[in-house]
Amino acid sequence: MKTTNVIVAGVGGQGSILAAHILGKAAIREKAPSGKPLQVRIGETYGAAMRGGKVFSHVRFGDARAPLTMEDGAELVIGLEPLEALRVAIPYLSPDGVCVINTAQYVPADVKMGRAQYPATAGIIDGLKKLGRKVIAFDATAAAKELGKPQVMSVLMLGAASATGMLPLDEKSLMATIEEEAPKGTAELNLKAFRRGREIAESLGGAGAGGAGEGA
Repeated sequence: MKTTNVIVAGVGGQGSILAAHILGKAAIREKAPSGKPLQVRIGETYGAAMRGGKVFSHVRFGDARAPLTMEDGAELVIGLEPLEALRVAIPYLSPDGVCVINTAQYVPADVKMGRAQYPATAGIIDGLKKLGRKVIAFDATAAAKELGKPQVMSVLMLGAASATGMLPLDEKSLMATIEEEAPKGTAELNLKAFRRGREIAESLGGAGAGGAGEGA
């Protein structure tokens, strides 16, 4: 079957690895057209520092032999942090791909150490628009805080990503996996975050991945 390539990009401490593993475990619940379980491979890259260092995960659905996506091969980039989203999108985002980006900055370690500069968020979004077909940009951190727990931001972003139609996963499979993987006592909050992410992305024109959307 066709391979769908997704990359989750962020910095250590944002929940990017959890988000990737939710995608992978949700795939186990799915069936390929052959009737067999949907195949999935996950490859992860860590920066020098676990918290504050770059972290991105390749999640490949379908007939994928290798764990890492080829250049220009990602149909979807989920950016939990703007600069890291751009860094991943430059080599990997397909010209027909979609990027869902959290506009709230979580300054990476190399910027804090003066080894890199942080461009304006508007410039990052403009750059992403030139690289792919569509960008859905909004402050997912603020949306998570409105729900009472900023740590659910990564799950909220999964909800936004699911609204694009780019994931080969049923919404029910994702929600069942989130409920199963959420820390004890937080399942309902995480499900609420997922639904809120979908609502925001849909309000920005995310359903079906047509057009371009931005929001605060």
